[in-house]
Amino acid sequence: MLALPRRLDLTTILNTDQESDDYDPEGEPGRPPFSRDTTKRKQKRVLPRSGDPTTATLWALEAQNKISDIVSPIALSHFNKKNARSLNKAEVDQLEYLKMCILTGTTPYMDITPELVKQLIDKGTKPSSKFDALVAEKIDSFVTTNNKQPNSAELKYVYASSFADMYFC
Repeated sequence: MLALPRRLDLTTILNTDQESDDYDPEGEPGRPPFSRDTTKRKQKRVLPRSGDPTTATLWALEAQNKISDIVSPIALSHFNKKNARSLNKAEVDQLEYLKMCILTGTTPYMDITPELVKQLIDKGTKPSSKFDALVAEKIDSFVTTNNKQPNSAELKYVYASSFADMYFC
């Protein structure tokens, strides 16, 4: 014979709720009202979320802009040009590669200063093969998805996300 589920009536449900409401813990929970601390509390340390790839990518984009602000006037005087629009493609490519070399010579959240940029240029930093492979992979993915080569703004984002991936993934 099949057993049918027991039928609950409203009074049974109400009685069980009342039983759970009767529970009274010993004393008042928590800190007594109007009491003061007897000892000084430990100061809370708020640390930056340095492990977050998104913030590292945003930092890298900002760092690229700072590097560009520092390096572009120097490059223009080197190439004897008045502005960046007068650079030919080879000169632009050379300048962008120099900026990428400087970016890869830094670590996330470094303060980008003209002294640091000069030091990295003198040191001759170059991107690692792992970074180059990541950039090539991201560019291939971009070309496959968008059916076009990335422009300079899109390349900056590719470099920034590759830079963040190098450190956090």
